[in-house]
Order: sequence, then structure tokens, then C-alpha cells
Amino acid sequence: MSESNQLAPLNQSALSASGFSGFERYLESFGLPVDNVIASPDERVRIMQALPDFLSNLPPELKKDARYLSKFIAGSAVGLFDASLNFVWNEVVLSNYLNL
Repeated sequence: MSESNQLAPLNQSALSASGFSGFERYLESFGLPVDNVIASPDERVRIMQALPDFLSNLPPELKKDARYLSKFIAGSAVGLFDASLNFVWNEVVLSNYLNL
């Protein structure tokens, strides 16, 4: 697999709120709350727009095994910011542990 420093253009329609209405109805069917579960499309777009600059500053040797960073991006893309913060924390702890 070749490494590319180019990220695909952001497809803002892929982050639309309507994509989660079925999921929210599913949660509601169990009597679970849906308010403030998934971040708004605008918030998700802001994260995705900031990622290219952040990622371009990371050396390839750090990115190649950064699975929790990939999980952070996945969680952020779907709007699960609180879970994404946990993934970042795991990446920091793992990276520090491996560098001891």
C-alpha cells in the first residue's frame, strides 16, 4: 500500500444530519435519549476540515500504527466526540508507554 499525503476532499453531504435520523429513531424505539448524542453536521465538518493540517504535521512513523487516531477520526466523522476524546487519550497513553 503506498502512502499518500493527500486527503480526499471533504464530502459535506456525507455528514448531513439526515443520515442519522434512522439511528435516532432506533434509539427512541427503546426509550433512549437522542438529544446531544451525535454532534451537529457543522461541528463534524469543522473537525474534518482541521484534520488535514493536523495530520500533515505528524511524521509517518507515528501515523503508521496510530489505530486510536483512526478511531478518533471515525468517531468524529459520525459525531461521537466524547468517544473520540477517549480514543485520543488511548493513543497518547499507548504512545507514551511504547516510548518508555
